[in-house]
Order: sequence, then structure tokens, then C-alpha cells
Amino acid sequence: MVAALPYLLGFHPEESIVLVGLRGHSEVVVTIRGDLPDPAAEPVGGRAMAAHLARSAVTDGVTHAVVIVVTRAGDPGSLPRRRLAEHTARALRGHGLTVLDQLCVRDGRYWSYTCADRGCCPPEGTVPPPVGGGSVAVGTVAAGRVVLPGRPALVATLEPARADPDLERAFGGAGSAQDALARRRGLAVAAAEGVTAIAAEVVRRADGGGVLSAGAVASHAVALALPAVRDGCLRWIGGPLSGAAESLWLELARRALPAYVAPAATILGMYAYARGDGAFARVCTDRALKCDPAYALAGLLNDALDYGISPPDIVRMANSVVAALAGDGPAGGGPGCQPASGGDG
Repeated sequence: MVAALPYLLGFHPEESIVLVGLRGHSEVVVTIRGDLPDPAAEPVGGRAMAAHLARSAVTDGVTHAVVIVVTRAGDPGSLPRRRLAEHTARALRGHGLTVLDQLCVRDGRYWSYTCADRGCCPPEGTVPPPVGGGSVAVGTVAAGRVVLPGRPALVATLEPARADPDLERAFGGAGSAQDALARRRGLAVAAAEGVTAIAAEVVRRADGGGVLSAGAVASHAVALALPAVRDGCLRWIGGPLSGAAESLWLELARRALPAYVAPAATILGMYAYARGDGAFARVCTDRALKCDPAYALAGLLNDALDYGISPPDIVRMANSVVAALAGDGPAGGGPGCQPASGGDG
């Protein structure tokens, strides 16, 4: 368990609470993280957070857990957020889990809330082992993903790209072309052509294809604004083309005009969460909802993160959506290519 601490120090933002758990006494998993509640609201917010984390652990099949509070707060001689750690441990035990320890992580060191043995847990804290020794860190590297230095680095991956004067013209043209196709041949045909074009791009990226042109960014982002296209693009989630697809959603979320960011950012979040990256999925939903506060799918994904819906459940949900589309044909929304929001998103 301690071997997972370098991962937590490097990847999870400060001011968060994290559960590291065991499945079957051997498989180390990070089940979920949550932002720490405001200290003034902690008596109520702490219990709610504890219950949420416990539900998530049960959903993920965890049997043993360590509660870890990552914080900047407190004097060197004190351990802040002790009550929150205790509430969480109590909630976990209430669901039948074994709590192995409760740790406070601060300034690159960790302390136990429960151990008073100075030989085991010195007052100055303990420095965790180097990165690379834990199965969580190793698994992250093996999957081709870099451990980033905190939440600001995660947010930075979704920062808008440098302004491109060609993009506005490209988006205007792509919108007009999709509108014309929908009027001439119907929205279902426009959606089907959008999915086909995006599928070709996913395959190209899997074969090593590079950065999109402004016209391709506009065409794909405008197509994703149709709910049927966006839902059809869930087909690669959890499969061999998942990484290539995710790289496309990331590029579209960074380069699209703000009005078209929400679909790409949301689907990027779903792909990220499906592979277990809840921290980045949260960043994606934040970005989507900042661009379109009424985008319904982003709100649903945000709720899934809040209530501990497991990544496998996200994959199953995506597969059911794709299966429904395959059975019924593309559907959704009215003519036009305006970004889907509110009830359409």
C-alpha cells in the first residue's frame, strides 16, 4: 500500500481524500478521490464525503482499504482533517471493509492518524519510497500514461490551443455544409457521414496519423455536436482503438471553438473514466460544463463521478448506447449543427 504513495503524491491534487484499496488481498487499486470539503462545512460535508467514498469502494469490489488525506493545511505538529479520516474509516467498516490505516500526506511526507509509535511513525513524518516500486505507478506507465505533477498539470492538458484565424472560417464552412446535407438528405444521413469520417480519423491515428488541419477539426467537432454522432463514437471505448480515439477527443477539446468544446470534452471524460482515470475525467467534465453549463451528458458524468459509479459500468453504459444505435439507426436532435445542450446533450 505504501508503494502507491508516490503515485498519489505525483498525480492527485493537494486538498483531496483518496482511497487505496485491495481486491482479493493482492490487487492494488485507487478507487476514487474527492476534493476535501470546506472545513466550516466538514461536520456535514465530511460525513457525506465518507459515505460517497464507501459506496464507491463497495462498487469497485474493494475488501481492504487505506484512507489517505492529501492536504497543505495544519502546523507541523498537528494532523489536520482527522475527523474526516475517522468518518471515512467508520463508513468503510459499516460496509464490511477492513481499514488497514488512515494516513495524512503533506509536503512529500506521510503520517498515520492511528499509530502513536514513534519508531514506526516519527513526528517528522515518513518519506515514501521512490516512484516505480508500486503496482499502481507501474500500471500507469505500462498503459502509456505519464504520472503528472498534480491537478494543474491535468487541467493544462485541456487548455485551449493557440488561436488559429483559420478555425472560425473552417467552423463556419463545416456548419453550413452539415446543415445543407441535413436539409437535402436528412439528419440521419448527416449523422452517419459524421461517424464514418470520425471512424476513418481514429484508424488513421492508430496507424500513426498526425495533427488535424483546421478544416478537419471543424468538421469533426461540428459532427460531434449531433448527439447521434457523439453517442456513436462511444463504440471504441475500452477497445483496441480506445487510445487513438481518446487522442482525437483531446485534440478536438483543445482546438474547437468554445461553443463546440462540450461534446468532445465530455466524451474524452468518459473514455478517461472507463480506463479508471477519475481525476482526469473530472477535469474533462469541468471543462465541458464551463463551456456549456447546460450540457446534460457532462452533468450525468459528473454525477457518476460523485456517486462512485464504477468504470466498468461506464463501459457497459457506452456499449448499450452503441448497441441501441446499431439496432435503431442514428437518431437524435433536430436539423442543424448547433451544439447539443440541455435536454439534447
